[in-house]
Amino acid sequence: MRQLAVVRGPDFDRLFVRMMTEHHQGAIEMATNLLTVGSDLTLNEFANAVATEQTVEIDRMREILGS
Repeated sequence: MRQLAVVRGPDFDRLFVRMMTEHHQGAIEMATNLLTVGSDLTLNEFANAVATEQTVEIDRMREILGS
């Protein structure tokens, strides 16, 4: 967050997207861990949805950075 506080304009935008990508990757890792060792059906369904949605968002952010 400190890094974001000191940048502006396009540098802010790129840093924000990179940081959000890392955040989403963390969510996917957590969801995958839950699917590996968890037992609650509702939480497993939630973890599947999180992993799927976050993967889509990561792809969108990579597209944004590529443009």
